[in-house]
Amino acid sequence: MATIHEFWETTVRVLILSAIAGILIGSLAIYRFSRRLSKPLAEVTNTIKLATSTEDLEVTVPIPERPQEMKDLAIAFNHLMNRLSQQIQREKNFVSDASHELRTPLAAIRGHVKLIMRHGNEHPEVIEESAQFINQESHACSG
Repeated sequence: MATIHEFWETTVRVLILSAIAGILIGSLAIYRFSRRLSKPLAEVTNTIKLATSTEDLEVTVPIPERPQEMKDLAIAFNHLMNRLSQQIQREKNFVSDASHELRTPLAAIRGHVKLIMRHGNEHPEVIEESAQFINQESHACSG
C-alpha cells in the first residue's frame, strides 16, 4: 500500500510540475507570438504619430509583409499621404498663380492713379483715360 501511495504522490508532483512548466512555456510562447504579430502595428502606429506630430507629408509607413491587413493599411495610408501632399501642392500653386494674376492689374491701376495724381490737374484728359483703364482693369480682376 505504501508503494501505491508513493506512486500517486510522485504522479501528482510530476503533474503539478508539468502543469507549471506548461503554463510558463505557454505564456512565453504566447508572449513572443503576440509581440511578433503586433510589431508591424506598432511600427505603423509610430510612423503615423511621427507624421502627424511633425506635419511632414513626405513620411511613408513601412509596408510589412504580414499580416495582410497591416500591409493593406500601410499601403492605404501611404496613398492617402501622397494624395494629401499633392493636394496641398496644388493649393500652393493656385495661391501663387492667383497672387501673380492679381499683382499685374493692381500694378497697372497703381500706375494710373499715380499718373492722375501727378498730371491730373494740368491735363484733365489723363483723368478720363486713366479712369476708363482703371474701370476696365477692376472688371477684369473681379470677373
